[in-house]
Amino acid sequence: MNQLRKMKKLASTAVFFLVLMQVQVFTAPNVMAQVTTGNLQGVVTDPNKAVIAGATVRITNMDTGRTVETTTNDEGFYRVTNLIPGDRYRIEITSSGFSKTLENVPVRLGIENSADIMADVAGTGEVVDISAGAQLIESTQSQLSTNYTPEQLTQLPYVGSIDNLALLTPGVVTPGDTDFAN
Repeated sequence: MNQLRKMKKLASTAVFFLVLMQVQVFTAPNVMAQVTTGNLQGVVTDPNKAVIAGATVRITNMDTGRTVETTTNDEGFYRVTNLIPGDRYRIEITSSGFSKTLENVPVRLGIENSADIMADVAGTGEVVDISAGAQLIESTQSQLSTNYTPEQLTQLPYVGSIDNLALLTPGVVTPGDTDFAN
């Protein structure tokens, strides 16, 4: 009889924890990833458009001085992640017999920023200033994103949390808000 009571108590405790776990799983708020960095990638080629494998790629944030270094793979491809968004990055390419420097390369938030580079024969290189604006169509991935300048942030109409700025992005709606679209 004593053992039967222990079994019932154990069963009721197990059921209680099972119900508690289900409540936590189904009532937990949706957690959305917040992206705070951008990536920079590209292919390094020589003047004949042949890829340069093993080239050293040095990327420097000209505002902070932070430098990241990587090497191109066998296809001449490089990729650097977790860069702070900004408009003033310098990319320096060095390889046996080749070099190139690009300045003012923009890195945008949450996307794969592309910077393909044609290196010059060493000794004939020049610094190229990239002053064009960001591309209007993102062709490497499909996601909704918007970048705001500090000036825009002071002028935009948002209430409460800064996370509400996401709702100003075209195509973004809140969960359960089926009749609202911007």
